Amino acid sequence: MNGICHMRVGKPHIVLTVFLLLICSTVSESDVSASELYRLQVFLGPSRVLADSGVYNAISVQLRDSRGRPVRASEDVTVSLSSSLTDVGSIDPMVTIRSGETYAIARFFSTYTAGSTTITAIASGYTSGQAVMTTYGPIPSRIAIYAAPPAVPADGLAYESIIIQLQDSAGSPARDPIGDAIVILSSSNTDIGNVNQTACIVFGGTHTVTKFHSGYKTGSTTITAVASGYTSGKVSMATYAIDPLLTVSVSAYPDSVGSGREATIRVYVARDSLEPAPPIPGATIELTSDGGGEFSPVIDEKNGYYSTVYAAPTVDDQMVCNITAVASKRGYVRGEAEVKVTVSSGGNILIQVGSSDGNPIVGATVLSTFQPSGQLPLNAETNGEGIVEFRNLADGSYEFSVEKQGFDKSVIRISVEAGQKKRENIVLSPTAFWMLKHGWLLLLAVLLAPVVSAATIFAVIRSRKKKLLNPRRSHTL
Repeated sequence: MNGICHMRVGKPHIVLTVFLLLICSTVSESDVSASELYRLQVFLGPSRVLADSGVYNAISVQLRDSRGRPVRASEDVTVSLSSSLTDVGSIDPMVTIRSGETYAIARFFSTYTAGSTTITAIASGYTSGQAVMTTYGPIPSRIAIYAAPPAVPADGLAYESIIIQLQDSAGSPARDPIGDAIVILSSSNTDIGNVNQTACIVFGGTHTVTKFHSGYKTGSTTITAVASGYTSGKVSMATYAIDPLLTVSVSAYPDSVGSGREATIRVYVARDSLEPAPPIPGATIELTSDGGGEFSPVIDEKNGYYSTVYAAPTVDDQMVCNITAVASKRGYVRGEAEVKVTVSSGGNILIQVGSSDGNPIVGATVLSTFQPSGQLPLNAETNGEGIVEFRNLADGSYEFSVEKQGFDKSVIRISVEAGQKKRENIVLSPTAFWMLKHGWLLLLAVLLAPVVSAATIFAVIRSRKKKLLNPRRSHTL
């Protein structure tokens, strides 16, 4: 090189000098390794996408030399990819730049969270590359609730008229970026109408629809929607009486029964807007009692009358049961009525069974052979004290047979009223067969008693006589 610098300058010499410099430069670059010359560069197209949980073939990774020119891979190059904020978006974890190619395409997976994330590409022996991907979308901040329509009939039916939506601060639809949005609903006046307790806006969705359950009273109620992390929303829903009203009357036969006894309940349903009010068959009748008890299936008599059998509860004291009958039918406003049934504690009968010697008879069978209508037959055995007790019995007269093997059968009649307690004692006599079977023993005992007594007296006298005749021997002894 020094010799070249001392050459005289002329046109031929200038050409030679430039040629030598190019040779030196080529030799210098050939001595640098590929890892020092090549790098990875990340390109985004587009660099901005929607935060819509979509998939975008928007990332390319290319091999470049130190001057920024594309370079073909001499062999397959495996490139590892990563996203700095996976809440915003993720990327294929790996791509391969095939031999002879200059680049490879990777997919970007957006989420419902808007923001920016840095995409990094790394390969062994290459300088890494980076690029920033940005996602855009509305950020939900509040719950909006709509009633469509905002008024329904007061007919006790359910209407899919409540719409719940996630919105951003500007009122635009938005998606929950994390998962399902659980919304808690309430009604300010459940007599007017009610709503399902919860509704779910599924992940990826912006809204959901739920039901409004209309009552039978007219008026307005406020529906409130609340969800964690969001501003709550409210809407008003009104109900109107646009259908004719059902008039209901109810009666009980009898209206006073004993504990656990039965009464027939009859319900009459008619339309109140006409005179005379025509009967309404085909209605649905719901019966409830505030004091308990059970109702048999309701029978539609097809003439506006409906009947059921009410089994009163078992009580220890008198109580009044309020029975409510509610009639409903599509196209009508439901009606209701109430009747009172007095339930009295039944009578109690206690029977004590004993023998003629005053001892209780255990295990004697006490069976009712006659009882009031509707009262089930009674059957029990006496306990260790010879007692049997029947509780909560229907008013009226009872006839009991009392039996025990070895004793004559006995029959007793007892009448009892509600709340009354009756006690009866029964004495059973041994049967004649028992007397014949065991009587000879008594007779033998009677006959032998004088003999035994005489023999005893004779033995005592003889013993004393011996003592008098032999005083010395008696003294020795």
